[in-house]
Amino acid sequence: MSFSYPTVSLGSMEYNVYSDVSDAAAYLDATITEAGTGWRAADTDTQARALVSSTRWLDAAQWLGAQTDTTNALQWPRTGVTDVDPNTLPTPLSLACIELAAMLIVDPDLRANLANPITKEQKAGSVLQTVFRPHDVQVLTFFPANVMSLVSQWLQGPPVVGALPNDVHERSEINRRRDNDFIHGI
Repeated sequence: MSFSYPTVSLGSMEYNVYSDVSDAAAYLDATITEAGTGWRAADTDTQARALVSSTRWLDAAQWLGAQTDTTNALQWPRTGVTDVDPNTLPTPLSLACIELAAMLIVDPDLRANLANPITKEQKAGSVLQTVFRPHDVQVLTFFPANVMSLVSQWLQGPPVVGALPNDVHERSEINRRRDNDFIHGI
């Protein structure tokens, strides 16, 4: 039997999502971020579109486990995922959908912009300072850092929060060789 998802309506179409507009509004009403402010300023259709877009982005990820039912419209719920009920949507996934939706309202091109290097110029009189950072933490992850903190444990591949390993149990190759000091070096 297929899972019953939250939905949003746009015109005559109904879309399955990981969180609906009312749950997202309840969550984001208490948020002071730019994304929360953008959400509250947006109309209901824009909010619904953002939830559809964030659900699609989440569904594009490579998740652990398998769909509980292959007839389900979306990638979740899933079986074979530790500490997750295979018959419900995990709360962190719904919150990730909400967070992404709010960020997409502020920056509709967020997904593409995550891969762009960061360049900032400041000018004071005749002095121009350019700061260029070719790789930000965001470039190295599939989702923005706050979303990664909610769902990274379920993504295939090494668990990461931002670009930092989060569950490393082994010593590095350098540490396995011998104790390094000023005489032996690395």
